[in-house]
Amino acid sequence: MNIGYHKWHSPHLDRDMELKVYGNAGNLLSFSPPRPEGFSRAEDEGIMESVSGFINDGRIHMIAVDSIDHESWSNREAHPHQRGLRHNQYENLHIK
Repeated sequence: MNIGYHKWHSPHLDRDMELKVYGNAGNLLSFSPPRPEGFSRAEDEGIMESVSGFINDGRIHMIAVDSIDHESWSNREAHPHQRGLRHNQYENLHIK
């Protein structure tokens, strides 16, 4: 399986972001961890292993992206409005 690691500074979030791309053909699926954990969660939980046949056959490729949940919804020190604003910055992130 073709795996690529990428790290870049996001001006939208004003922080470094990391991701892995698995495969290079087929329909694109994205994975973002549901809790404040990194992009490696997809591998840790066996998700990549479970879809490796689809990736190797070129039917799908996946992108596993870092979460910023600890800076948005899970940040209990921030006002709910601020949490929502931070989440919106993440949702509007454009990877180039």
